[in-house]
Formats: sequence, C-alpha cells, structure tokens
Amino acid sequence: MRRCVDSGEYLGGPLTKYIDTFVGVAGPNHGISLQVGGLAIPGCVFSVIPVCNQVTGLYSGICPSESEFLQDINGQIGYEGMHIFTIHSKKDQIVGNIVCNKVC
Repeated sequence: MRRCVDSGEYLGGPLTKYIDTFVGVAGPNHGISLQVGGLAIPGCVFSVIPVCNQVTGLYSGICPSESEFLQDINGQIGYEGMHIFTIHSKKDQIVGNIVCNKVC
C-alpha cells in the first residue's frame, strides 16, 4: 500500500496493470549531482534550496543518505509499468548522471 511521504494519505495501488511501457527521461532517482571539474558532487551537500528537502525533496547530501521520498520511490521495483526504460546522458557536464555511486 503506497502512501504519500509527507501527508501519509493513500495514493492507490500500482499502475502496472494500466501501463505497458513507462519511459523516464533524466529522472533524478537518487538525488541530484553537480559536475565540478569532472567530479560528481551530491547537489544537496551544501545547499539549502527547497528541492533538497530531506523528507520530500531530492536530498542526496551525505552519501549514502537520501530523502524519505527517494527511499520510498526506490524501495519498490516495477510498479510504474510492465516495461521500464530510462533515458539519461552519460556525459552531461552540468547535471551529471552519478550521485553516491548510483546512476541518477
């Protein structure tokens, strides 16, 4: 049973029976990463912007810590659809694709 991370309300069952193919485009599944001189730095390690909220945000501060939201969406596999694909760049010099040794 899936519940909203910040309000606790019931969000409904998996969408798998309704969605054949789910395509995610550059989703920050493990937080955000900044590229500085070829090094990947977790984007929320120094930041206090709202997107870095430790409950509902894309917090990827001190590795391997992730926000409650990121832990929740990564805690179950295959609920998005029968077939799941992700499109991301391996060479984005600004956003990056690795955070805490995981593909964003």
